[in-house]
Amino acid sequence: MLSGSFGRESRRSAQVHPGHDGILKPPSPNGPAWIPNGCSGGALRFDGIDDYVDVPNTADWNFPLGFTLKACVRIYPGDSNSDGWMVSKHRSGQNAGYGLFARDNHLGLLVGGSDPGNSIQTPGIYNDGQWHRVVGVYSLNANTGTGLMSLYVDGELKAQRVALSACAPNNVNLRIGRYTEGYASLTFDGDIDEVQVISGVLTLSLDIIPQDCPNLLTVNLLSKGRLPVAILGSATFDVSTVDVNSISIGGVVYPVKAPSILDVSAPAGPEQCACQIGTDGYSDLVLHFSRRDLIQALGLDTIASGAAVPIAVEGQLLDGMPFEATDCVPLVGRE
Repeated sequence: MLSGSFGRESRRSAQVHPGHDGILKPPSPNGPAWIPNGCSGGALRFDGIDDYVDVPNTADWNFPLGFTLKACVRIYPGDSNSDGWMVSKHRSGQNAGYGLFARDNHLGLLVGGSDPGNSIQTPGIYNDGQWHRVVGVYSLNANTGTGLMSLYVDGELKAQRVALSACAPNNVNLRIGRYTEGYASLTFDGDIDEVQVISGVLTLSLDIIPQDCPNLLTVNLLSKGRLPVAILGSATFDVSTVDVNSISIGGVVYPVKAPSILDVSAPAGPEQCACQIGTDGYSDLVLHFSRRDLIQALGLDTIASGAAVPIAVEGQLLDGMPFEATDCVPLVGRE
């Protein structure tokens, strides 16, 4: 994952990932200017002429199977963005890479080829002087070989279509505030903060039946009980940013009561089926699902007793970023 929130002033670089500082070009005081009061702390102002942040290439930032690309941007009424690029790791003519752009102040996402069939953009314009959270999502369907592009602004889906070409890898640097090499005029006029590039979707920690270890699930189609599930908070993730109306298990099972926020668990470790009892001081989002609906929808009554089954909760954050969280439960006594 690449992540940059420009909360500190620097004359030469902007920290976008530990060990991968982006280089301010031109250098201060002529390049991107640090400003206070961004989306979270400070931000960078780009002049739309020659300002950008250059981040050295790494193969880890090529995502042919899918990605989530996020930026918080502010465009003022007087800013000019005929073809300004907020984030770009795209190589023209090679159907390679991705980027977020502002075209005549419509916000957009490009994946793969440069033709119109590989980009989507918002119907409306956003040069209103307000901060807007822009999230572009690309997901490749391994069965069909086609990729779906989705564009969210402030948590609302604004555009979506199937890309005409795949998101092939490339070896160009990632740039914030400008397009790739050779296109010096394609610069962004406005403010940028909270740039994130994530492979696939955001992965969160999940605890099914918190405070039970092992977290055994009795398979009983006669049960009318509820299954507690907790999306875990941490020092770097605030569960209040989850859009609770978007949450489901497999798109077929939904929470059956209003969620609550309280500290009920702690991450158990990197192993998917690990569990522990205890809390960590960070608030968690506690949900409840119908046990019977879950068993029927996932076909758990057809799986042998004793099997450990992964169950994934999916949804999106309030800014539109998709997430998934998975835990597994050992099944007991198919009844």
